[in-house]
Amino acid sequence: MAFDLAELKTQYEAIKQSGLEKIALSYADISALINQLPAPFTVEQVGESYQGRPLNKILIGQGPTRIFLWSQMHGNEPTATAALFDLFNYIQSNNDWYATWKDKITIQILPMVNPDGAELHQRYNAQSIDINRDARALQTPEGQTLNRLADEFEPHYGFNLHDQSRYYTVAGSNKPTTISLLAPAFNEPKEIDEPRLVAMRLGSLFNTLLQLEIPGCVGRYDDTYSYRSFGDNFAAKGIATLLIESGFSYDDPTRQTARWLNFMMLVNGINAIASDAIHSVSTEHYDNIPMNHANGLVDLKLINVNVNNEFDADLSINADPFFLSPRIEDVGDVSNQTGIAEKDLSGLTLLPLKGYPIDITLELTDQLYRQLLSDGYSYFIGDEEQLNNLSDIPVVVYSNELAFSTPQREGRVHMIFANVSEPVSALIDGLWINL
Repeated sequence: MAFDLAELKTQYEAIKQSGLEKIALSYADISALINQLPAPFTVEQVGESYQGRPLNKILIGQGPTRIFLWSQMHGNEPTATAALFDLFNYIQSNNDWYATWKDKITIQILPMVNPDGAELHQRYNAQSIDINRDARALQTPEGQTLNRLADEFEPHYGFNLHDQSRYYTVAGSNKPTTISLLAPAFNEPKEIDEPRLVAMRLGSLFNTLLQLEIPGCVGRYDDTYSYRSFGDNFAAKGIATLLIESGFSYDDPTRQTARWLNFMMLVNGINAIASDAIHSVSTEHYDNIPMNHANGLVDLKLINVNVNNEFDADLSINADPFFLSPRIEDVGDVSNQTGIAEKDLSGLTLLPLKGYPIDITLELTDQLYRQLLSDGYSYFIGDEEQLNNLSDIPVVVYSNELAFSTPQREGRVHMIFANVSEPVSALIDGLWINL
């Protein structure tokens, strides 16, 4: 029923679509690829986003069993979008495989549901509405299009393709959740009808394959009924709907591991559906998937921090990849979290936070900045426009002196560490500096 994964991986590396190895994908990244798709693909613009960007439907195959794939409903979740174009390339390069299912299956794809959000690198659309919470109200043009396509196509199977936070771990472990799965509920009692059972069979098949590639790094979302969400509503339409969430793996900031795994699951899912083998799969390997654990990972974990000779604590720090400077996630006992990077600061003391006033225009050379850090100043007070930073070290500027002298949750990161009383290192906006 399943492909030889080593052979499939070799084929994948040969057809993987170039130019999509990014942390963010916009409509401009895929528009030319969509327009260049040859027969037997058919491409049709089926709507527009709130800001007028095209929503494109792609069809392939001509069989009676219908599969609907949709991706990037949240604009900052592009991993599966790239995998869809890998799938398109694979179909074009492997006509023998396509021939095995083209008369059995028709696949409809909406590769980027939220092009406005993709342009802004944000979850929401340009109306600031979460499209995945718009399945009932249908207040977004993108949600209206997605819902209409499902009603017109009447799919038997639906693949709801997302990305999740990189901070998830698999419950009971410190392993990152690289892929999460869910066969969503279609009502409050979370009953299991035949389409949901089939979705669980798909999840079971995928988990079996995923464990060969990422052992211990597969999680499952809670199936509490979400009445506003598309996955739950599509399940209520009788569509065997499976949520696939792409997550973090170490040394892989652009999620190329999850991209390959999405491709692998789609190819094997098509294979199992076309052969009807999916109906003989046990749900055991779906039922045994551990739950997702939120906030089990942090970007940086500082342990054994002595704060101003007053108390000891650990600190965890996270950073948004687009807009936000690093922020302090937690202070105290963070033993429940694993750092993507960890630093043991035993023997060092975190000095009180102290600001340097900007009274006149300040030319901040590297030498001057390092001297200020050595003098215990970890941030600046005043008008940031009066500060000309000529160094390679980031600056943290507040309009007024801070009311506290110790790091605060959700606060920015500007710390100086001393050996006894002599400053020896600093951490400014995620950059570690030896003084």
